[in-house]
Amino acid sequence: MIRGFIEQATPEVISGWVYAQEIPLRNQRVLAMLDTECVAVGVVEHFRQDLLDAGLGDGFLGFHMVTNRLLAAREVPRVVVRLEGSDAALLQRGARVEAGGSQAADPVTGGFVHTEASIAWLRGRGALTEQEGEFLASLARFGVYDHDLIDQAGVDGLERTAGALMEAFALRTVFLRKQEIDSIDALGSVKVPEGLPLLALWGSAEGRIGVAEASHLDTLGEGAAMDAFTDYRFGPRRLLFLHRACRFLPRRRATGGQLLVFTGAA
Repeated sequence: MIRGFIEQATPEVISGWVYAQEIPLRNQRVLAMLDTECVAVGVVEHFRQDLLDAGLGDGFLGFHMVTNRLLAAREVPRVVVRLEGSDAALLQRGARVEAGGSQAADPVTGGFVHTEASIAWLRGRGALTEQEGEFLASLARFGVYDHDLIDQAGVDGLERTAGALMEAFALRTVFLRKQEIDSIDALGSVKVPEGLPLLALWGSAEGRIGVAEASHLDTLGEGAAMDAFTDYRFGPRRLLFLHRACRFLPRRRATGGQLLVFTGAA
């Protein structure tokens, strides 16, 4: 999993840090992007004692980039950073990107989220199918996605489908955890691993859940009283994916039958 933060963003300078346990990032190039325009290029090379003390690699995780043009004040909050050739963007803490993707820094994933630009980049290189692209775009925008199970067969098929789409989100192999719960109310206590903030919900009887669309972008919880909850269905022929940071309301469900939740394994 890749983690990091943009710690400074001004019209002249973009700086922060990035870390991945699985791969060394020292001397890797990073790009500061404003929509589809590259406004700065840097290298992961600066030593950070605080990150070394925190047990993150050798501490050489920092980047510091001087912009190649003076950014306007209104542009600065939209700047994202990614590793060269990467598939996910590092956003500024609490920022909202209005062009190239409506996203906010995600506290569950450590700041890395998919954007419209990164989804288009992956689609253009054949790394995502059309359905996977729609899945990621729906999660990015609304925090929820319902998948039709017309061709599904049994719980094994459910696991394959849930696993394949979660891998499209994580862009790595995902090992699933399957658990049976008593009611939708129990979703609030289901734990998800860091870096994969998704739940996939299925029931042998049809059920509904109210979701405050895009509430996963409201990282400070502002506007909670203004939520309008949209009903989404799940059931024998529908698998529902939900971003863990979304606010939701349980709805009545037909009694009996299985109620399964799929998450990534910790």
